[in-house]
Amino acid sequence: LTQINFDILWRYMAWANQTLATIVLWAITVYLFHNKKFYLLTLLPSVFMTIVVVTYILFAPEGFGLSKTISYTIATIIAFILIMLFYIKNKSLNL
Repeated sequence: LTQINFDILWRYMAWANQTLATIVLWAITVYLFHNKKFYLLTLLPSVFMTIVVVTYILFAPEGFGLSKTISYTIATIIAFILIMLFYIKNKSLNL
């Protein structure tokens, strides 16, 4: 246990914390949408945080170590796909 580099462990913990916050933001957004409340209040931070956490895990050396341009591009595409899924899924429910 003393051989572990806690800097790397701490980075994973921070990423996991931000990922959990992103998932909670998406859940709150769905809740607000279903209750016909102002869901844009949480949709915009959800999209931003999605881009942040995906970019980090793709770019970071302890993640996939991809280039910055590729990481930003993939993260933006994933965020766009999540927005589209959000609207398609909720439209199909006729809410």
